[in-house]
Amino acid sequence: MSSSLEEISQQLNRIEETLKGINHFYKDILNVEEASSYCGLKTSYIYKLCSERKIPHYKNSGKMLRFKKDELNSWMLRNKVKTITDIDDEANTYMNRI
Repeated sequence: MSSSLEEISQQLNRIEETLKGINHFYKDILNVEEASSYCGLKTSYIYKLCSERKIPHYKNSGKMLRFKKDELNSWMLRNKVKTITDIDDEANTYMNRI
């Protein structure tokens, strides 16, 4: 019976770790670890981006960094690669102006 209690305890620990890992999906304001997981970047790289002011972030009194999820979404999607259709549409618009 003790092995089954131990198995249940291990399963609960795994569930708890999984829930910690997806917590950022339900929040609008993220801490560094959550932003790291959300963006798929290492925490150290998030700190580097913050120090270089290359990622939108907020600093509470002290040194607590916070991130708005919608700003991270915009930041991650900031350099769109145009499709062939986008380029054709721009070309047609340009040619119609001439």
